[in-house]
Amino acid sequence: MNLLTKYLPNYNGYLQSIEYKKEKGILTIIFCSNPEEFKPILKLLFKEVANFSSVQIDEHENNYTELAIGFDLNSDVYLLHTDIREITFNANSVEVVEIIT
Repeated sequence: MNLLTKYLPNYNGYLQSIEYKKEKGILTIIFCSNPEEFKPILKLLFKEVANFSSVQIDEHENNYTELAIGFDLNSDVYLLHTDIREITFNANSVEVVEIIT
């Protein structure tokens, strides 16, 4: 299942932040409007996260805005593929919060 299409049908995939709190089992992903304005537009809050892995696949420069190029759910495993890393994890639930600025 393509989650970028599901969660961001009218927006790009620019990421403002990705924060994993292992002790709480929470992963927060915040998407922004664009690299120039950098206003948050959508927050995905994954709960009961397990098997979290983040692998750097490319270098980035300072003040670089990471771009999600794929976000899928296959057999209960989430895969977020950006232009600089791949993140995989399991989660029991996801909360979608639209951010009005």
